[in-house]
Amino acid sequence: MVQGESQELALFQGQTTVPSDFQQYLSVVRYETLKYLRSKRLLAILIILALIIGLILSIPPALGHDYPDDALEFAGLFISFAGILVILCFTFFGADAIVSEFQQKTGYLLFPNPLKRIVILFGKFTASFLASMLVIIIYYGVVVISIGAVNHSVPGEVGLSLLFCVMYLLSGLSIAYLLSSLMKGTTGANVLTFFLFFLILPIIESVFTFAGVKPSLSITFASGIIYFILVVPYPKDIVEEFTMGGDTIEIHQFYPEVALSLLVMFFYLIIAFLLTYFIFERKEMK
Repeated sequence: MVQGESQELALFQGQTTVPSDFQQYLSVVRYETLKYLRSKRLLAILIILALIIGLILSIPPALGHDYPDDALEFAGLFISFAGILVILCFTFFGADAIVSEFQQKTGYLLFPNPLKRIVILFGKFTASFLASMLVIIIYYGVVVISIGAVNHSVPGEVGLSLLFCVMYLLSGLSIAYLLSSLMKGTTGANVLTFFLFFLILPIIESVFTFAGVKPSLSITFASGIIYFILVVPYPKDIVEEFTMGGDTIEIHQFYPEVALSLLVMFFYLIIAFLLTYFIFERKEMK
């Protein structure tokens, strides 16, 4: 929260009647959301979004190919990039939400106000979610328009994919906020958040898969339902055997289960948020 916003909230101290928690929550949401809307981060992620959409729509005609006749297959071209956009939302709108108050010392202006820290946390989280949802809604809006224009119908699976994407967004933001409350600097929080979802967890999943263990408890593995819900019928786990030098090698291909994956995301959402609140409530300015 920038200095001007903290000073605005400081007006609460001069009031005879302190605004209710809900009014304070709305104030935090308002100013944090405006901060995101005015930031270069939103512009950057919208540029990335436009590049992805532009490439998907321009490459097939440029190569002399038609768009897929199957609406689900065409949607899959777009949805396969949805996970990357969500990870960028974690990084841009969640990774430094807490730590920035301590590193930039704006907490000295914010925390003395008659604001409960749980109100601040909920307000910041809501603003991060709203800014991220703006990106996701624009992206899925383009998906729906493109499918409607090319295939003249929009499968219901696209709506389910959007719902799963929102659940992944909430759970991932909760983890990003937890990392933000633990880190001492914004750079470290941003880097760790991005590489955790983009590289570290996928590598761990690959190791588990190679060992024949389904990584069902990994949030990035669970996020696969965003794309695989478009596959009809929904894919099932596969085990293929290859013989090399007299030895039999098993290659596993695992797919996330929808119900279990949603449960895993919900678990990370609740647990990470509670831990964030516990740490944020006790964290002191230095």
